[in-house]
Amino acid sequence: MSVSNKAPQSAETYPSQGHVVMDDGTQIDGLIGADVNINDAFKDGDVASGATKSGYVVFPLKEHQAKKFKKGSFFKFDVMAGDDMFTQKNYRVDINF
Repeated sequence: MSVSNKAPQSAETYPSQGHVVMDDGTQIDGLIGADVNINDAFKDGDVASGATKSGYVVFPLKEHQAKKFKKGSFFKFDVMAGDDMFTQKNYRVDINF
């Protein structure tokens, strides 16, 4: 995933604390801490004004969940920005195959 910050202030985002919702309603939380162990993982935290951060967000799926993972699933995470990071926006990103 990629996050671009076009705001005049820095922003913070923690996609690994987000979750995937499968089309049957099953929620799967991100693998917190994966950014430490996986080189290409999205690094949670600050995104400077004008910057773009990219990387993988890891969701541990059991085999039966992976077989059901299909169109209709989506990923939800938050971004905080503005004065003292009090402005919070919730993002929902559809997962397309």
